[in-house]
Amino acid sequence: MKICELKPGMNCELVGEVVEASETRTIITKYGKKLKVRNIQIKDDSGSVAVTLWEDETTIPDSGANRQLEIKNGYVREYQGKISVSSGRGGTISLL
Repeated sequence: MKICELKPGMNCELVGEVVEASETRTIITKYGKKLKVRNIQIKDDSGSVAVTLWEDETTIPDSGANRQLEIKNGYVREYQGKISVSSGRGGTISLL
């Protein structure tokens, strides 16, 4: 699937080049649980999209020459008018 085809609420399979990555941070949920989260940006020949990494996924390395990220069974959502992808339930995110 191409990034330009993503729509909120759908599941997706993507491969994209990592172009930007934020530092890992810890958030506290409304239930008091601490979670590690990190945002990265990936691109393909059709566009770019933000990817949210949770917990163990936050160890994925920063951008570099030809770092390709594969998302299987990812979930697309819209937040503050922008589309983003995460692994969702049962999905995986890994470097190729």
